[in-house]
Amino acid sequence: GSANERINVQLGGLSITGGKIITANGGGILVQDSDVKCPGCNIYSNTVYNPDGGGGNGGGFCIEGESTAAFINCHISMNKAFYGGGVSIQGGNGTSFVSCQFVSNQASGFPDLNGGGGGGVFINISATVSFARCEITSNQAYYGNGGGVAIVSAGDASFTHCEITHGGAADGGNVFTQAPAGVFLQASFASCRISDGFSGGYGGGGVFIRNHGRGTVSFASRSEEHPSELQSPVPIPFPASSLKKKNN
Repeated sequence: GSANERINVQLGGLSITGGKIITANGGGILVQDSDVKCPGCNIYSNTVYNPDGGGGNGGGFCIEGESTAAFINCHISMNKAFYGGGVSIQGGNGTSFVSCQFVSNQASGFPDLNGGGGGGVFINISATVSFARCEITSNQAYYGNGGGVAIVSAGDASFTHCEITHGGAADGGNVFTQAPAGVFLQASFASCRISDGFSGGYGGGGVFIRNHGRGTVSFASRSEEHPSELQSPVPIPFPASSLKKKNN
């Protein structure tokens, strides 16, 4: 096709494993300026590796450019990369995850570098991403930020009825957000459980919100009287004091 023609691909029921790429992106899958639907895939044991340290996005897969992607009932596990052990989302026109599991992925940073981030999920560069009924558990960013989820730079991320648990990182064991100066970031967590996280660095065993830029991070829970309804979200606007919370 022509240079401007988009590619539309459906990957159904595949197992993608054993991929390895050096100093680039997408150990298992790289989606660039394309439309992808991925129902029922098992993406595991893929690696992005840089022998000199640093760099490399998306051990399981990386979404880039003007892509749209939908993942339904997928299992993403035991993948490694410097940024986004499970998945790294670098922009795009909309990426969604429904009933997916991110388990035991690792952002494999180095102690003498900035450590990488997003053991399970790394979101960056004006990405719009939604997660519904997903499980993000036992992911690690040993020397970096956001064992479960790291959201940095501009972006709009929503999590609804998700479990984000048992993550470990230097900062933000389960969740880490950071907007650089002059950048707008928005993230919402509605009726989610964020628990049993660990921080081995500055803080934020459960959640660490760093306040360099502008935006809002909000949390909402189920109403006790009407469990199917969400209570009004509690916004935490930037700039504000960093939220550091040990989550035991």
